[in-house]
Amino acid sequence: MSRIPELNHLQLPLNDIMSATNNFSERNYVGRGGFGRVYKGQLQPSGITVAVKRLDRRFGQGENEFLKEILMLASYKHENLVSLVGFCDQGQEKILVYKHEDNGSLNKHLASTNLTWEQRLRICVGAARGLDYLHNGVGEGHRVVHRDIKSSNILLDANWKAKISDFGLSKFAPKNQQFSFLVTNACGTMGYVDPCYTKTGVLTKESDVYSFGIVLFEVLCGRLAMVCEYEDERRFLSSWVKLNDKNKKLQQISIPFLQEQMKPKSISIFFKIALQCLNNKSQQRPTMRKIVKELETALEAQLPTSSSELSLIHSSPTEPAIATAAMATPIIHITAATHFPIKLTPQNFPSWRTQVTATLIGLELDHHIIGTAKIPAETVPDGQNTKPNPEYLRWFRQDQMVISALLGSCSDQIQPIISSAKTAREAWELLNSSYASSSRSRIISLKSRLAKNPKGTRSISEYLHEMKSIFDELALTQSPIPEEDLVIHVMNQLGDDYASLVASFKTRDTTIAFPDLFEKLLDHERTLKENQALTEPSLTTPNSQPIQ
Repeated sequence: MSRIPELNHLQLPLNDIMSATNNFSERNYVGRGGFGRVYKGQLQPSGITVAVKRLDRRFGQGENEFLKEILMLASYKHENLVSLVGFCDQGQEKILVYKHEDNGSLNKHLASTNLTWEQRLRICVGAARGLDYLHNGVGEGHRVVHRDIKSSNILLDANWKAKISDFGLSKFAPKNQQFSFLVTNACGTMGYVDPCYTKTGVLTKESDVYSFGIVLFEVLCGRLAMVCEYEDERRFLSSWVKLNDKNKKLQQISIPFLQEQMKPKSISIFFKIALQCLNNKSQQRPTMRKIVKELETALEAQLPTSSSELSLIHSSPTEPAIATAAMATPIIHITAATHFPIKLTPQNFPSWRTQVTATLIGLELDHHIIGTAKIPAETVPDGQNTKPNPEYLRWFRQDQMVISALLGSCSDQIQPIISSAKTAREAWELLNSSYASSSRSRIISLKSRLAKNPKGTRSISEYLHEMKSIFDELALTQSPIPEEDLVIHVMNQLGDDYASLVASFKTRDTTIAFPDLFEKLLDHERTLKENQALTEPSLTTPNSQPIQ
């Protein structure tokens, strides 16, 4: 792990984690998940409050899930995904450290009378946006299927914003193809797992959609997906929902105190999209993008519309238009430490650039660096005069926040390059012109490295990260190669241990996608290690005593 340069900044000393959790004290213990026990702590000297997950292999997860979680959260950033602070891989300890979310997991608040219908809708919208990002926003040619969507894996920050967590079981899958699926052993949590996935072993993005539909009904009904105390059709929420839908009694399953708050149009839209998620035919389930749109519409229908209702919201009744605009398009707070943890150095521009673009796309702020949106006018007419344009002021504040995050994400020797930039786009173009060199010699050198770089004794993770880094650098030189060529270069240089697996890939009608190749090679590497451990003879003396 330590030999993957892009992850070095995330490594935390074991002593720091032990100090933060009072040596994993029971007083700091807050719960247990599939990965292991979870502790709350405070890292020094920053003072940041963190959630510390300590791997316990008895719970079924191990090295593969540990590595996958780190790579996933280091690569993909979105305001509705949890934030990885760092990790520890020291001795036998494998520990993940996250930003602590003050309100814990959604499952603990399902029955709360303090959580209004509007708040619940906002939580559902946030979680849906996070899952839509995994399905559609992580990059061209592939998506992430979470495989364990449930209310306990949706965390809530101090402002009740939803954050999807726990990526240990997630899978990369191809997209933009006629058929987009993986065949794998079904896994997840009882009550949430897609029955189509359980029966066939075929994993699709629609499997996540089914699980999310269960979460939507949990939020509505104030109960978990499975309640063992019930010995009838109420035990599983999915069965209970479908029975009441069949009997035209769906309105009766929501929490009574919520029924008083719900506006008819809002709950009607919610019911419709939630039921579509549970469709027995996976092909007829909606996409996460559609779910986001429908939940946003349900939320909009729930918001106050009358002047008396609006007067409770507008802080300045004399400027209702400005207040409304501010509510509709709030400033998104973005910082280098939280959103761009990989610092830019002269050596890592491709990975840093990927980090920044993926994050800004996820936050819908990418127009600030690529200039696809028109900058609002600084002033607007006001009778015979002009006045400041609230839209420009909002854009300017947001743009300055993006510049600040970019500057904070640059190392000391690079910061002077963009210190004079007036806009985020200007800063972005300065960095691209400085590091995306298209010289012929550079292109030849990179292509040579890609074609003559055998795996040798390196781990699969180390090797593929280096190959992908070279591939990304080529893309920045304006001389990119197809991902298919990257896959072929990798397969041709893996060595004899992987020959049989590579041969099976080459018999396919289409070339395997790089993320899928990564997954398969990690699994094969683990199998090789297990087989080696089983076949290695123990060295003993003639008296059968172990050699000291």
